[in-house]
Amino acid sequence: MPLRALFADSFYWIALIFPRDAFHQAVVNHSAALSSAHVVTTDEVFAEFLNHFAGLGPYWRQKSAALVRDLRSDPQIEVLPQTR
Repeated sequence: MPLRALFADSFYWIALIFPRDAFHQAVVNHSAALSSAHVVTTDEVFAEFLNHFAGLGPYWRQKSAALVRDLRSDPQIEVLPQTR
């Protein structure tokens, strides 16, 4: 069976780590079922994600930056570079 490829946008990453997001629990539950999927995202998505947390204080800036660093080195996450 071929590996599923799924696109993750900023909505997904924000809801995944932010407990106050209205969709947090749904995304966490859905993520558990995606363990074997190949996830594709972009540099632009990460920029939106980081911008979302920029004004929420040092804790959230550090947490979101750490997640982006981790995702960039995860072999199941493909990050497409920004292009024109």
